[in-house]
Amino acid sequence: MKDANQNQGLGKLPIFIGLGALALVMVVTNPSKDKYLNHISSGGKQSAACQPKSNQSGQSDPLKQALEQASVDMCKQLQQGMGKMIGEFTTRQNFLLFSIYTTEFGGSKSSSIGILGNFISLG
Repeated sequence: MKDANQNQGLGKLPIFIGLGALALVMVVTNPSKDKYLNHISSGGKQSAACQPKSNQSGQSDPLKQALEQASVDMCKQLQQGMGKMIGEFTTRQNFLLFSIYTTEFGGSKSSSIGILGNFISLG
């Protein structure tokens, strides 16, 4: 009878190990407020709006390249400025496994959950 009880306990061990591993992954990938602000200021994209357009003709026009680079630099500065401004109105509730970000600005309120390195808008 004692062996049967010990076998039942060992049967649950992989479940507890799996849940522990999942919890560890969630803690490690819980995104920071800086990552949230970068996500918001880039419109949820990986700064694709601030990437230079590819030169399809294969020719390099120095003036065009300089203007493109200036445009990219200005875009990145605007995104950084937006992130700082949004950060002033954003609070983070850290629950270790995930975080809830709430931004209140101009009478409107927006919340997102940060989990496993991603952000999900809650409205």
